[in-house]
Amino acid sequence: MDRGDQAKRTRNEKVFNCLYKNPEATFKLICFPWVAGGSVHFAEWGQDTHDSLEVHSLRLPGRESRIEEPFANDISQLVDEVVHALQPVIQEKPFAFFGHSMGSYIAFRTALHLKENNKPEPLHLFLSSATPIHSKAWPRIPKEDELSEEQMHHYLRNLEAPLRILLKKRNLCNNIPMIMADLSC
Repeated sequence: MDRGDQAKRTRNEKVFNCLYKNPEATFKLICFPWVAGGSVHFAEWGQDTHDSLEVHSLRLPGRESRIEEPFANDISQLVDEVVHALQPVIQEKPFAFFGHSMGSYIAFRTALHLKENNKPEPLHLFLSSATPIHSKAWPRIPKEDELSEEQMHHYLRNLEAPLRILLKKRNLCNNIPMIMADLSC
């Protein structure tokens, strides 16, 4: 493997986490996490899935091994990065996307970008816990400086944010920039 290939592989592994590589797999599941979520939860699914499946999970900027990077705040730039890193992952085998909550929107936009640019498309697009963009129920996302800490806590509770974040006020305060960046994307 030459240096260019190694650099691409390193970048792809930085963006996508695959804890259980399975060269014998015939299908790949690409997972997209929720607001303030990391890649490990979905990447661990690879341990318990059928031998025919290999699981990859998006590792967003500003968390895990990408903690030094600024949070994504532009969905188009994020999708471009995802599509670029996905290319070697999706070339070899059929694949599907699974997005949860905010990850549903990233997965949808990524699938749309692939389709519009005549790239390999997912055979399936699984979306969970997300309001359709065209719905009147689509939430208005406040700016971080519009809400007090208590108002932010209430807003996130109404969005059904993970209780582990809400139960720890100190943790919530530390994660507000990440949460707001994710929501503004």
